[in-house]
Amino acid sequence: MRGLFSSEVREATSKHDGMDFVRNGAWLLEALISSCQGNTNPIRIFSANELAAATDNYHEDRFVGLGLSVVYWGTEEGQSFAVKIFINGDFDMFINEAISLSQVNHKNVVRLLGCCIETQVPILVYEFLSNGTLRDHFFTTGPSLGMPWATRLRIATEVADALSYLHIALSRPIVHRNIKSSSILLDEHYSAKIGTFGFSAFITGEEKQPADPLYDSMQHLSAKSGDVYDFGVVLIELITGKELREIVHTNDRIVPRKRTLVDQFVSSVGVNLHNVLETGIIQEGEREQLVACTMLARKCVQANEEERPTMKEVVQELRQIKRFTLSCTVYLLINLICDLGFS
Repeated sequence: MRGLFSSEVREATSKHDGMDFVRNGAWLLEALISSCQGNTNPIRIFSANELAAATDNYHEDRFVGLGLSVVYWGTEEGQSFAVKIFINGDFDMFINEAISLSQVNHKNVVRLLGCCIETQVPILVYEFLSNGTLRDHFFTTGPSLGMPWATRLRIATEVADALSYLHIALSRPIVHRNIKSSSILLDEHYSAKIGTFGFSAFITGEEKQPADPLYDSMQHLSAKSGDVYDFGVVLIELITGKELREIVHTNDRIVPRKRTLVDQFVSSVGVNLHNVLETGIIQEGEREQLVACTMLARKCVQANEEERPTMKEVVQELRQIKRFTLSCTVYLLINLICDLGFS
């Protein structure tokens, strides 16, 4: 199967006539000039032959993953990188990623190294993250593989810090709009980096408040309704070790409808929270940190986006949580009472 797929990739990524270079290059150059205001990181233009050599001609052993694009592992002079091929020729997604990442410089955002514009389909080249995605560790290779609570909390803080940077630190703030466990990559030290910027968009100066969580409106883009909500979902998954959507079982019977883990999680806060937390982290996690992260996740997925925190506020709270000790119990109880509407 992979061998057959690789042959299709080789055809799509082989060097074609000069029109591909002219067309793809013109698209990219025009987009960069119109969107980046001259503030871009230098990127390398790879040739089709260089990428074919780096991936052993897109050999199946170099295959990394498949989604809206296909990714291969490449090496050149001892350096590893990821080759992301927009196999369906999605130039809008290609341009979106190239524009967004060419302006970003943050340790928790995947680094764009270059692109190839002389093939039938566009290609981007990134730094290679050896531990795959967060989803790989939680939902693909088995239940979270005992990832320590301290690592989960650090990953949450790193992702939040990167999102806060995108929202407020750039001259043209960016909404990611696709934050999920499969768009969070892990390096050899399990440090997190955000990738997959194909759905990202700039926030204009007048629109510093968020977009629809379902992304059905391109007229108004907002960080709170999109990225903050999605981050809350990721935080819930880190706490529970469960993927977003699942069938709910009650008394050994399957409830005849699907509920999101978000609904189940929110309804369990303050009632039977112990039942939705992953057993391993209940045993080894700091109770105060778990409760605080639970309350923070609940804030992020509030139905009313105006009640959600900003990512800057999320980062500040997560950093506080990392320093929590038993002395913060009273503080947590006060916040719990306020959040549950008993104030």
